Amino acid sequence: MYEDEPGYLVVPHEITTGTDCDGCLMVKERGEVADLVCNSCGSVVDTVPIDHAGQRPMELASAEMCSARCLHCGATNVFRGLTVIEAFFPDI
Repeated sequence: MYEDEPGYLVVPHEITTGTDCDGCLMVKERGEVADLVCNSCGSVVDTVPIDHAGQRPMELASAEMCSARCLHCGATNVFRGLTVIEAFFPDI
């Protein structure tokens, strides 16, 4: 996952809503609220209080995503479209 300029998580529109769209949801602050807007089709997927804007993209994406820390290097690996990681393979 990537972050936009203000530091909000950017998630694919397709993963969050199942829409056939190649865009990503971006957080657009608007006073006391924030809109989650697709940068490709322009759809407003959700509007949330500004203090919840950092969490909402992750909540939308988490239904079809899991992550795990690499046992070798410690980096976080994100697996989109999966909900379970069943095994790690040792170094060969």
